[in-house]
Amino acid sequence: MSLLRNTVAVSACYGLASTRFLVQGNGTILAIRSAMKPKLSEDKLYLMHDRILCGKLRCCGNTAHFTGKTIGGARCVVLKQRDADEFAQAGEALECESCKQQWKA
Repeated sequence: MSLLRNTVAVSACYGLASTRFLVQGNGTILAIRSAMKPKLSEDKLYLMHDRILCGKLRCCGNTAHFTGKTIGGARCVVLKQRDADEFAQAGEALECESCKQQWKA
C-alpha cells in the first residue's frame, strides 16, 4: 500500500493496450498496461457513418474496433435482417466494402 500512497493517476489509450500511469510523490512513474477488449464483433456488419464494414480490425480500423465509434465520432450501428432484406430488394448484396464478407443471420 505504501507504493500507491501520494500518487496521481493518469490514463491514456494507445493502439491495442490501455496504459495507466501512476506518478508517485517522489517523481517515479509506474506504467501498468492492460489489454483492451474489442467493441465490434468480427462476424457482423456495421454501418459506419456512410460505409458498410465488418468488425475485423483490418477493415474497420483501430478506433472503431476498440471504441465502437469512427474517428469522426459516429456510432457503429450493427446491421439487422431488415437491412439485408432492403438490400436484397434493391438487387444488392450486403457485404463489407473492404473484405467482401457477406451478411449472415
